[in-house]
Amino acid sequence: MSEDSKEMAGGGSSGMTWDVRFSDPVDGAYLEKVLNAWIMCVADSLAREGRMMGHLKSVFRCDRGWISLNLVDLRLGTDSRRSLEGQVTAGRMKIMAALLGFDDMTIRRGIEEGTERFVRDRSGPLELRPVGRDEKMMSMEGTL
Repeated sequence: MSEDSKEMAGGGSSGMTWDVRFSDPVDGAYLEKVLNAWIMCVADSLAREGRMMGHLKSVFRCDRGWISLNLVDLRLGTDSRRSLEGQVTAGRMKIMAALLGFDDMTIRRGIEEGTERFVRDRSGPLELRPVGRDEKMMSMEGTL
């Protein structure tokens, strides 16, 4: 999304990346549930800032495959796809949001606050280490 198109649409975008580690191996179905809970915490935080119209996307990648989660309507929940095989102990998670009626910093704050709530409410050993920001919406590797 170029700065011109964001301005014309009255929208914003932001993204972040984390290294994710589990203390014990997890399977794809469990990992998908964990990532879904994470993305819904982010969506809830953003929805508190205003009506969420746009796209929230996340991709988890590891040496065993990937999981992609997309959310365009809180009432419908996430759409997910995955290609994971076997057990996973670590990977990299990217979350990106492009939303109408939000500025970039509000979106970033919503992603951060949702992630903090997810970690706080989560039971079970999970380590997240922020890697950086992904300001370019299409920098999501291998857009699925």
